[in-house]
Amino acid sequence: MESVKKEGISMNQLARIAKCQGTSVQVLRRLNVSQTRQLIKKSVKGNPDGSFEFVAASYDRKTLGQTGTGHFSPVAAYDPQTDSVLVLDVARFKYGPHWVPIEDLVAATMPLDPATGLPRGFMTFRKIQVNREAAPEKCILQSCTEKCKNEVEVQ
Repeated sequence: MESVKKEGISMNQLARIAKCQGTSVQVLRRLNVSQTRQLIKKSVKGNPDGSFEFVAASYDRKTLGQTGTGHFSPVAAYDPQTDSVLVLDVARFKYGPHWVPIEDLVAATMPLDPATGLPRGFMTFRKIQVNREAAPEKCILQSCTEKCKNEVEVQ
């Protein structure tokens, strides 16, 4: 856990942890503006069965003119008039909820994560049944079960 405090985690590591907790996860990299807009609109409206997919962005703060580097935050709303999304920054002491033009957020997902060599991107989360075999204590970054690792859908 010390390495997490110092270095953070990658998108794939977060996806594995979420999967172990009974969440369907999709990792999406290199989305263009149109694809991102479509993803956000779908998540805000919900699904026909009444369920929701939550979207989180993994982005480079510097690209948005903020201090810091890689960061995760949920995306909560879409404003068609300004073509912007509401980012609910998880580091509220630093930045509160703020609107970001979709083009700017997409640009902030393109820089490569130095730890993985991969671009950042978006993740969708949807609740499914809990994986009882993967108790929370087994979902630590280094020891998530092979089943969890293999079930994460990465694009």
